[in-house]
Amino acid sequence: MEITGNEAVIAGYADEAESRSPAKRLLDYAFPPAAVKPRRVLVVDDDPTIRMLCAVNLGIEGVVVLEAPDGNLGLKQARSEHPDLVVTDVMMPGLDGFELADALRRDERTREIPLIVLSSEADPANADRARSAHSPT
Repeated sequence: MEITGNEAVIAGYADEAESRSPAKRLLDYAFPPAAVKPRRVLVVDDDPTIRMLCAVNLGIEGVVVLEAPDGNLGLKQARSEHPDLVVTDVMMPGLDGFELADALRRDERTREIPLIVLSSEADPANADRARSAHSPT
């Protein structure tokens, strides 16, 4: 069967949309092409809708998603479950995302886990803090 006209355009959009998957972009950002892609990602966010969206999108990419509703539980889960990646919100009750990042970096068991900080706040200071939290100390 040949694809012509509008069918070709629709097929092109579908291919483009698949390559733009937010979860795929997040995984590609955290793990360069030569790196082994993560199998387990811990999503720490106090908003259950955000956790669910992350779980659905990462699940489509074949990732097992662990969830924690706050930084304190996220830290406990990171220590016990040893995920391949932690994705955390900034603003949460208890430990916020930056405090969680600091605690993860100070702990020998979790310091090498890659970390992505998410935020709906467009504050340049938060972006700078997130960049520094990303790297193990």
